[in-house]
Amino acid sequence: MDEKINSSQELERHLSIEEIYEEISSIEPKPIEAFVPLNGDEQKQLFMNGSIKNPKHVYDRLEKLNSEADSAKIKELASLLPDALAVESIDYIAYSEYANRFAMIHELLQSARDIHSPDEEIAHKAEVRFMELNKELYGEPDENTYRSLVSEAIRGVNTKELSEGMLGIKSDLDNYYQPLTSRLIGLFLPMKQLQICKISQSIYMVECLSIFQKNKRALPRMK
Repeated sequence: MDEKINSSQELERHLSIEEIYEEISSIEPKPIEAFVPLNGDEQKQLFMNGSIKNPKHVYDRLEKLNSEADSAKIKELASLLPDALAVESIDYIAYSEYANRFAMIHELLQSARDIHSPDEEIAHKAEVRFMELNKELYGEPDENTYRSLVSEAIRGVNTKELSEGMLGIKSDLDNYYQPLTSRLIGLFLPMKQLQICKISQSIYMVECLSIFQKNKRALPRMK
């Protein structure tokens, strides 16, 4: 029995880079899917007709995730990279970053779930950690970016035909966001920001393609 365990561990330590990449990719975190609420349409209708003030969403996919175990598994796989690649190589850096980001996103999802824990201490720690990870993964919140996105969203609302109840909500929205939309001169439009982001991703992909094709490695998938 012990021989089988040792043999299995020895095999695991000698996984090829392709096998490590495949294993990591198989537990890729999907935050967008995780944050789609089960009762989103229902809560939206109740909010729009004035039945509720604050929607209470049920994130069933988030609750079903085993993010803590997935994050630990990715870190375990990442620890095998030095046996498969030269530590100072560009390949090693690329794969390490790939694995580290996946592990962080899994931890982010775990924190998002624990925020709703009945244990106040756990909930507080999860909230703090969620904000730390959110900033590390996606950057510090920027006031100008926020104002521009709000303005763009409000312009979209202004083009719609609204019922009497919706007009009431729109009035509250205008009163709440008026200070934000009162000074938007010179701010970027979200589409320009998105375009820049896609250009940056394209450049990254070209560089990665060159590196990984040269070394015949698996190419990480951009998200």
